[in-house]
Amino acid sequence: MTDSPTLREAQFDRTSVKKYFLLQPVLVMLCTVVLIPVIPVVLLIAWFFINKYLNSLSCILTDRTLEIRRGVFNRVESTIPLELS
Repeated sequence: MTDSPTLREAQFDRTSVKKYFLLQPVLVMLCTVVLIPVIPVVLLIAWFFINKYLNSLSCILTDRTLEIRRGVFNRVESTIPLELS
C-alpha cells in the first residue's frame, strides 16, 4: 500500500484463533438446544472458511501506517495513519 519500510508484520496463533472461531457458534447453538443437531455441519463448513480467512489475514506496521488486510469473499484493506508528535 505504501513505500514506507515495514517495522513489524503480525503473526497470528492459528490454533487459538481457530478454537475461538469454532467455539463461539457452538456455544450459541448449545444454548438454543434446537440447533444442537446442526453443530457437526456448521463445524465442517466453519473449519474450511476459517482456514481461508486466516490465509487472507495480514497486519503490517510501518513507520507511518498500520495496514490490515482480511476477507474471503469481500476483501477489506484498511490503512490507519499513525500520527507523529
